[in-house]
Amino acid sequence: MSKVYNVQSILSKNKNNKLYKIFSTVKSCSSFIHNLVPELRIPHSVTAVLSLGLKFSFPQKPNFKLISESVNEAIRKLCWTAHYHGNKKELTHIDRALIKIRKDVNRDAKKFHCQLEPILFPEKEVLIDELVNMLRGMSHTPDIIYQQLIKQFRVYQQQNNIVIIQADKNAGICIIARDDYKKEVMRQLEDLHTYNPTTDFYFNLKMDYLRDEIRAFSSRFPEQLRLKSLLPTTHKPASFYVLPKVHKPFKGIPKGRPISSTINTLNRGISRLLDSILQPVMNFVPDMILDCPLPAPASEFEVRSLEKIHARYC
Repeated sequence: MSKVYNVQSILSKNKNNKLYKIFSTVKSCSSFIHNLVPELRIPHSVTAVLSLGLKFSFPQKPNFKLISESVNEAIRKLCWTAHYHGNKKELTHIDRALIKIRKDVNRDAKKFHCQLEPILFPEKEVLIDELVNMLRGMSHTPDIIYQQLIKQFRVYQQQNNIVIIQADKNAGICIIARDDYKKEVMRQLEDLHTYNPTTDFYFNLKMDYLRDEIRAFSSRFPEQLRLKSLLPTTHKPASFYVLPKVHKPFKGIPKGRPISSTINTLNRGISRLLDSILQPVMNFVPDMILDCPLPAPASEFEVRSLEKIHARYC
């Protein structure tokens, strides 16, 4: 590995963190594709497709509708930037966090356009159409062999009843039997020490209670927070899946790292706001170990303040 990357010094997390991650990943994973079904034979075409990675495996036709929507959104943001250009108000850490959270929670809400938009871009529709037509002329449709390859890949996946999923720690791609994958998921969900069984009625009842609590306590916080705006109009339960831990020793099927995606959940905005508030505070916890360079030493005022707090409450 050192010969390939021409590394002159010893690999360490502090000096060359990115190269160390590449080295540790390659060292722990001799093969990028992990076949967890011993009796399954993987054709060369499937191996070639998966070797590109799950994000770049299948070529697709250019989505000109999405390109048009993206250009329209870029023009809208440029106009709002020009509108607020004279505003010299400095945003705090919480203000920036609230802007990101509201964009994430209200991603499907109606977008408001600035009054400067027809002035700065009087022929916006013509501009977008000309740009899309230019890109349409420069692009070409993928060859039919790609479509055949995708169909063969899907048929192969359905016939063998397998799941293809990313491994934990970016350790490659796993091919696992669907029944084994479901068994590992249910093994974790049936652990009553970690998860509690529920019903649709109980879940909706708790979500309504959480919404009412947030609306009730919003008056106790500053008006600029606007906690009600952090609640989405629609919500759904979190999506649960596991990532196989192939980088650790295992027999049969590796254990999975549980992932609970909070996208489109009711408490996503409030949780992100709480996380943005607690993150700066957690940097001062002495027992917390961070996988990054050590922070700057505390000043005398901070040390004396911490000593007073410790003497009073400890």
